[in-house]
Amino acid sequence: MKIKTLNTWEEYKSLIADHSLLDWIFRGQSNADWEIRSSLDRSRIIENYDDGEERMLFEFQRASKYYLKDNEIPETLIDWFALLQHYGTPTRLIDFTKSPYVAAYFAFEWENNESDYVAIWIANKIGFYQRSLNYLSAKGFKKFDTKYYAFRDKTFKEIFDLSRTGEYDCIMPLESHLMNERYYLQQSIFLSPSNPYKAFNEQLGFLHETLNNALIKIKIPKTERKKALRDLAKMNITRASLFPGLEGFAKSLHIHFSTLSNIEEMGKNIQILNDNDIIKI
Repeated sequence: MKIKTLNTWEEYKSLIADHSLLDWIFRGQSNADWEIRSSLDRSRIIENYDDGEERMLFEFQRASKYYLKDNEIPETLIDWFALLQHYGTPTRLIDFTKSPYVAAYFAFEWENNESDYVAIWIANKIGFYQRSLNYLSAKGFKKFDTKYYAFRDKTFKEIFDLSRTGEYDCIMPLESHLMNERYYLQQSIFLSPSNPYKAFNEQLGFLHETLNNALIKIKIPKTERKKALRDLAKMNITRASLFPGLEGFAKSLHIHFSTLSNIEEMGKNIQILNDNDIIKI
């Protein structure tokens, strides 16, 4: 896949200002060395229990009536998986967002000392959708439940029911029908491997020659963190705005105060303003 290394936060903003990225979706990761992996893959549960994914879904559905109001109970399988993901149960769904700035926030939010770069993955939603459609059609699928270049519940349920055969290797864009507040604010969308037994990277073959244009990894130095988070805060993209509630606000304070200017930086800013005749001290 294509990898592009940038030097500054400003370069990233210039890159995403390109209108050709309108059909793309984004994922931020604090370590550029990490691959894209689902929480189910990272948990390794399915390595020990072939039906672990189904069993977790069953247990969650069985207990949900004690925690959810009637109007909160999902009606589709995608919505059940989105809810599982939301509350931290491992699933095959991989979080992406339609906003390049929200993805950047998640890349820079917490400092990671294991890499000098953060990563923002950019995926062509329409490319993944069309290639998945072609792949599944060649496998014998005849009717598809789709909308806005994403697969809907009927198709996803059919794939889920066939998952244990391990015969289908493609990555499907999915959108939840019943968006909770957090997913709405984060402009969430998912990429979902059709085969839960294989890693994300092992299922990219269905893209064929379009891989380099369908998935791009952007690397940005982690030293740009303060600049990026300050800029994003001006856009009202913070932990408090993306995770409504007291917990989100409390964590936003940690991030806010960790990105404040120190004395040296404040001195430099004042000098810049002086040099440009904006203020005189």
